[in-house]
Amino acid sequence: MTIIDAGATAGPDDEDRPTTPTAVKAATQELLKYGVLDASTKPKLHAAVLAHRNEVATILEPLDLAMRIDDVRGLVVLLVSPRLTTATDDRSADEWNHPLVRRHRLRMDQSLLLAILRRHHVEHERTSSDTSSPTVAFDDLLSELQPFLGDRGSELEESNRLRRLLDGLKDHGVVSEVVDDVVTIRPLICHLADPESLEVLLAHYRRLVTDLREEPRGDGGPRSRPADDRRPGDAHTADGDGGNNDAGDVRP
Repeated sequence: MTIIDAGATAGPDDEDRPTTPTAVKAATQELLKYGVLDASTKPKLHAAVLAHRNEVATILEPLDLAMRIDDVRGLVVLLVSPRLTTATDDRSADEWNHPLVRRHRLRMDQSLLLAILRRHHVEHERTSSDTSSPTVAFDDLLSELQPFLGDRGSELEESNRLRRLLDGLKDHGVVSEVVDDVVTIRPLICHLADPESLEVLLAHYRRLVTDLREEPRGDGGPRSRPADDRRPGDAHTADGDGGNNDAGDVRP
């Protein structure tokens, strides 16, 4: 990209042209950089968007971008314009593309963990009046995820697998670092994961695991699971990657 020095080419009329307020510039740039503004970590920038929402929307519109303001959770989330993501006769809602946006698809094992985390978040919002982010014990996540991904025969391997998955979701802004074996679930998860769809996903994989366990052997007994007969999402490649699925995060 070639950047031209505006000062070298500015004319006399440019001095009279109205400028965007500094607070609006800073908030919009932060939103474009990270894809989200959280009132708990960037209160001034978040407040600037709320105070100048029309101006920010006007800046985003020529870029085919939009924003969603979540007053309940104190978030402003960057979105691709509905004009691009609405299904038409020529394309489905999932076939959009944008020159300024990178699409991130979650692997199957990441999606399973996301579904479990989303359930914890839903339960917290349903039962607690506390506005702080919910937390979940690392060992609890380990026990909830194991039935789907299988037993590797080593507690250390299973722990490392979960830590790798959490690190991947942390990059999407969904969880915090693991601190004292506790994970904090970030409110952004509400905008990346639909709870109904994820419950369907979990139910589907429960059925697959049950069918696998109950599938009879040739002698009529239940089939034992060989070491290389991995359940869905039981990634065992050198880099720990499993298959892709359609759950994803959009960041510029």
